[in-house]
Amino acid sequence: MNFSLLFRMLILVIISVLFTNFILENNKIRNSIISLITPLTKFLRLPYPCVFSFVLCFFNSTAGKSALANFYKNKEINDIDVILTIVMSTFSTVLGEYLLTAQALITIAILGLKLGIIYLFLNLFSSFLQLLAGVVYIHKYQNTKTINIEEIPLIQKPKGNAIKRSIKILKKTIPTIIVTFFLINFLLEIGGYKYLNILFSPFLKFFGIPGMSAIVIIAQLIHFSAGYTTVATLFYSGTLTLKQALITLLLGSMAVITSIYLKYTFPMYIGLFGKFGIKVGIIDYMASIFSKFIMIFFLMFLL
Repeated sequence: MNFSLLFRMLILVIISVLFTNFILENNKIRNSIISLITPLTKFLRLPYPCVFSFVLCFFNSTAGKSALANFYKNKEINDIDVILTIVMSTFSTVLGEYLLTAQALITIAILGLKLGIIYLFLNLFSSFLQLLAGVVYIHKYQNTKTINIEEIPLIQKPKGNAIKRSIKILKKTIPTIIVTFFLINFLLEIGGYKYLNILFSPFLKFFGIPGMSAIVIIAQLIHFSAGYTTVATLFYSGTLTLKQALITLLLGSMAVITSIYLKYTFPMYIGLFGKFGIKVGIIDYMASIFSKFIMIFFLMFLL
């Protein structure tokens, strides 16, 4: 059992919650972020708290979702707002990871310029599809009015001390994450990954990739760099074509997404949103997987 993952998870959540609450307490920082998100609101047509969370996810996904949970608990946004924001914020999260971390450069360094850039584009575009789907839904079914900057709830300083507000959230979030983490890992320890492997194996032939591509998917589950190194070796040795390498990487990313959701995302959503977090997690997971499938089918039939 990877206790270092649990430790990092808890530290990240604690820092993120504190970070979010201190931002909300600082009028200057809060208003600066609001001035940046105002143009986005006109396009997204979401309530300002949702757009605030969307932008914050660019810098830190957990912080953005923690902020969203705060607004939801304060009844400033409803269930649909939360679901739409989380699904759409995948784009800002991925974009932030590419621009604010070394992940994009590491990907290109391992996979090579051509394979690396195409894979990064497909990954980013799949998240853009989630953003686009959310925007289409909002423009068709939602009727969010345009709000003047003075009407934004974030302008007003939140009640209470930032540390006290954070402790109130963490008192419920931390125990929930710990219990769920041990429960999920226990299920995986007794053979959960065997079932995942059985689930993915029958699809390999359908997607037109050789059986050894399963090695890449397994390696990617261990660490993204291991998966990238494996597929690069197979690609540059001529074992995999460009199309097969890209499909393998996307399938591997789907396996990684599944693993992350089981170990981290679902516990986090349940900790932040309670029972509603289960619904949020399922919809967010399905949206991420479906967008990846679209990219794979594009490669299979159009490339």
